[in-house]
Amino acid sequence: MVHSGAPWPSTLLAALLLSATVAAGQSPDPACANGLIYDDGTFENAYGLVASAGRRSIVMRIDPPPGSPIERVCLCWIRNTADTDLDFNLVFYTAEATSGEPGSPIASLSTTVSAIPNTPPGAFFSFDVSSAGLVAPPGGLYVGAEWDAAAELGFFLCADQDGPSTQPGFSGVEGQWRDLTIAHPDYKALAIRTELGEPPCQPDAETLCLRDGRFQVEVAWQTPAGATGRGHPVEESSDDSGMFWFFNPQNWEFLVKILDGCAINDHYWVFSAATTNVGYTLSVTDTRTATVNHYDNPIGSAAAALTDTSAFATCP
Repeated sequence: MVHSGAPWPSTLLAALLLSATVAAGQSPDPACANGLIYDDGTFENAYGLVASAGRRSIVMRIDPPPGSPIERVCLCWIRNTADTDLDFNLVFYTAEATSGEPGSPIASLSTTVSAIPNTPPGAFFSFDVSSAGLVAPPGGLYVGAEWDAAAELGFFLCADQDGPSTQPGFSGVEGQWRDLTIAHPDYKALAIRTELGEPPCQPDAETLCLRDGRFQVEVAWQTPAGATGRGHPVEESSDDSGMFWFFNPQNWEFLVKILDGCAINDHYWVFSAATTNVGYTLSVTDTRTATVNHYDNPIGSAAAALTDTSAFATCP
């Protein structure tokens, strides 16, 4: 059985940060089996839009590790119309920390799918989005489909209604979202699956990863007596800044932060401050472009503050 969502008031969709086209969906087997899967593999229903809704989205929250590249999205479609082909957009939104609803738009990728079946349980179609450069932000994100129900009526996303837990899902547009459980109390998860790549920066005992894992930060030090070693990240870090200790985990030596100055001078900025006179080399790598910057402090010199506002001309 298929259901249509309730109509929504007319509104304009806000401009998205990334707009691109991806190849038409392919029928995979299995469907994103190595990715994030929130459904139980069986689909008791399917959700769509009524014609008066106009252009709207149906999305579900996913929670990948921050910094993970999003490489592939798989969606299960079914129809009750004679038309077998659908033009739509894969859409991506941040997750609002307070309300839990979809937040700011991340991307809208135009694509198409053909030969959608009209019999249950529908069929998965796979979309390669690796060329879009999408990276999972901290706090999760929403992924789904946007289409014009007035022009493309009778298409539905498969839904799981007897799975073990409920994954947040919404329909609507930016700023006007409606929880799927309002119209569909039995909702558990949409048949939306994602495959991820390895985060470009892998944090470890000597590596700090900043800005969603895009920037890799390392420090090597040397004392006047000739001893050498590596800086160790302090656990108390944020997405754009972190600390290192050299000799004792309770004695923090070094602060570094990466700031997004793209809107100001089209560069990422590197700032640092150290309370030491040992020699060190700070190495910062933009893993997206493999660009590496090194910053040195001579042995025996009191470390000066670093404010490099032209560090990486690699925006966005």
